[in-house]
Amino acid sequence: MKYTRILVLVDCYLPSYKSGAKQMHDLSVELLRYASEVTVLTTSHEISPAIDFSMEEGVRVIRVRTPRIKGAGHVARAITEMRLSLLVWRRARRYLLNHPADLIIFYSPSIFWGALVRRLKTLWRCRTYLILRDIFPEWAADAGVLNRGFVYKLFRRQAIKQYDTADVIAVQSPGDLAYFHRNFSEKCHRLETLHNWTRLNESILPK
Repeated sequence: MKYTRILVLVDCYLPSYKSGAKQMHDLSVELLRYASEVTVLTTSHEISPAIDFSMEEGVRVIRVRTPRIKGAGHVARAITEMRLSLLVWRRARRYLLNHPADLIIFYSPSIFWGALVRRLKTLWRCRTYLILRDIFPEWAADAGVLNRGFVYKLFRRQAIKQYDTADVIAVQSPGDLAYFHRNFSEKCHRLETLHNWTRLNESILPK
């Protein structure tokens, strides 16, 4: 299928050195070969205005000011992420209403994009593709970082809501495929394996 406009939704982007930021930058630039317009919608705690627009290597990048997410304390991060969809919608609403996309590609973590993606999918009648790099909160519970009480159940509900907004869920290993077949067999999610990637013609290290 040919897409004209693609929206990439990720909670961190360059100049962050997080692996997700780097991978989604590389993907966004590559997508310009297949679409006439690629927009990245992301968050930043470092910008002064509520919303900032720039063009970077042909990609339109929209940064929405939020409290720090990566590197924040557990409680502060959880509060910010639970408000993530609402914060981004409120600050980017005018742009999103006037610039529909044919495809939304969203990256997890975070597990809290579900409400925004659902809203945009209804508004634009577009396809959605979830790149799932982190099956949270399952890994945290399995590792003993999080017990399977109220907080776990709250996070798991949010994760499931996000899965349910996706037309395709791209996981990174056969083990992740098995997890979905074992736990969500009744939902018939469309799944595929997508390994991590990076552009090989440049260094990923900071200069």
